[in-house]
Amino acid sequence: MTTVTTAGKARPPRRRRTPWGLIVVGASLLVHVVFWFALQPFGQTQMVFDLSQEEQRTAEVQKRELERQERERRRRQEQPLNREQVEKLKREAQRREKREIAQRLHELMEVREELEEVREKTFEQLQERTAEDVTRLDLMRLTRETRQLRGEVSRLARTKDLDSGENKRTSDAVKELNRQVDEMNKNPTQIDQALDQFIEQTQQLAQDLEAARTTARNVSKDRRSRARAAARQAEAVAELAQQLSAKRQDIDTINDTSSAKAPPPPRPIPPAEQLAAQDPAELYDQAAQLEQHIHDAHDDIRAAELAMVENTGFAQAQDTLNTTRPDRPELGQQLREQPISTVGDLNQFRQTLQHAAAESQDMALRSDSLLAQAKGLAARSENPGNRFARQAMMHRAISGGGRQVVDLTGLMGFNLNTGGEGDSSGMQADWSQGADMVRGTRGDRIQLPSGKVLAEAMPGRMFTQDSARAGWLYIDTWYIIGPWENHSQIDFDRVHPPEYEIDFDAEYTDGKYANKPGHPYQTLRWAFHQADHIRVEPPKVYGASTYYAYTEVFFDHDRDMLISIASDDAARVWVNGEVVWQDFGQSAWNLGEGYRRVPFRKGFNTILIRIENGPGKCVFSVLLCPPEALGKK
Repeated sequence: MTTVTTAGKARPPRRRRTPWGLIVVGASLLVHVVFWFALQPFGQTQMVFDLSQEEQRTAEVQKRELERQERERRRRQEQPLNREQVEKLKREAQRREKREIAQRLHELMEVREELEEVREKTFEQLQERTAEDVTRLDLMRLTRETRQLRGEVSRLARTKDLDSGENKRTSDAVKELNRQVDEMNKNPTQIDQALDQFIEQTQQLAQDLEAARTTARNVSKDRRSRARAAARQAEAVAELAQQLSAKRQDIDTINDTSSAKAPPPPRPIPPAEQLAAQDPAELYDQAAQLEQHIHDAHDDIRAAELAMVENTGFAQAQDTLNTTRPDRPELGQQLREQPISTVGDLNQFRQTLQHAAAESQDMALRSDSLLAQAKGLAARSENPGNRFARQAMMHRAISGGGRQVVDLTGLMGFNLNTGGEGDSSGMQADWSQGADMVRGTRGDRIQLPSGKVLAEAMPGRMFTQDSARAGWLYIDTWYIIGPWENHSQIDFDRVHPPEYEIDFDAEYTDGKYANKPGHPYQTLRWAFHQADHIRVEPPKVYGASTYYAYTEVFFDHDRDMLISIASDDAARVWVNGEVVWQDFGQSAWNLGEGYRRVPFRKGFNTILIRIENGPGKCVFSVLLCPPEALGKK
């Protein structure tokens, strides 16, 4: 240890002081720096976080990316192709679509061939219709209208200000007309002279009734109104008799089918592989032309069927038909004229090819549907003599009946082509004279407890043996179309398109408001309707209108069912194309207005309803029930 001496005397070393002030200041600065850095991220987050600005920046980035992609797409689309590339890529694009279009064209050729066979067969049946066949059905209508005339005259006679002599003369005249109709029904083959006398007397009665309305004084408004109604009914009866007389005298004219569309000349159907060798534009044009021929044949079949069902002439039935056809694009012309010089042109060509293939497929599907409809019509066709006799029986069986069950299984379950099936023991008899005919038998009366049925009936359209439900079921799922004008008259002879075709894609321009631009029902289309109650009502109801409702029901095996029908107002009901019910009264809906025992086949069965609405509501209901559930075997 070193020591310092001063003047011979030693001193200890000096002690240094600790710089506490500097330490405190440094520590303080260090603490501030640490806190500043620690708190800096919170301050920055609070300052720069702005959602709208982030979204805006993201949108700008996405926009720039889309613009870049669009520029790239345009660059590729505008990339030129040389002739060699065009031909190669065009052949590759055509290869698959040509096979598709050729296959559909082959299917269309097969459909056309089958339809031509059905058309020829239907025309043969129509041309075999005799004057007696026509007379048999029109006499039924004449009988019905004459009885309605008798009712109008009876209501006229019940007015307060009676002229007993005039009423007796009118009543006697109507009784004589009814007697004459009964005589004509007994001997329908020799009625020409009787018809002339009947027409003359009916026209005279109409004139007398009209004169009673216009010349009578001091009579009530009710009597004048009823006289006018009776006069109109007499005029309608006279007109129907005149039509029958004209048909009998010129049966060849009403059976004439010369106004039908001329079919294309027959030719062999080449295989689809051979067709695929053609240009796709030519294939598409052939398919479109074939579709038109198929529609022509189908329309002729419908017209011939309608002429037989409605007992009219073929030309008149053609005028009645309302036909709708798809509007196909001119894709063949586009394929031929479309230039290809760039990748974009080639892509457009490919899209046109795909469109042509899709249109061809739609043509084939629609044509298959038309063929199925035509075959369905032909399947219901029979030998002409049997056909019209059977129609006459069906007309008698379907009308009226009240709460009695009318059993139609014998008439509907018999195929007159095969020679006998079902409950039809007497169907082999001489039909020309109407002997030994099986009629719709009337069974027990049914009293339907409306309160119980309304509370317990369940909706359903599928019926299986294993179903736990054995009581009444109501149909709640329908397609509905309308309104058509009915002029406040119930006239089932005025036919509308749904009676000869069910096409959910069709649009009809002959409805009640066809001449009112902007009206929601200026054009009529089918509309799906799901009801939540037994009573079904069209989406929009108009007075003095005709509506149609269509549905399908499924059965897992053949079986008979009781069908209960009610409507407000009049209705006609078809099951699988057969009329099973019709009524002519304007009345309120009443559960269980009519009952029919009807055979249903395994699979899907069609139900079509025509409702004639008067001035008020328009509702209907259809209920089904197994006969054994009501103790009826």
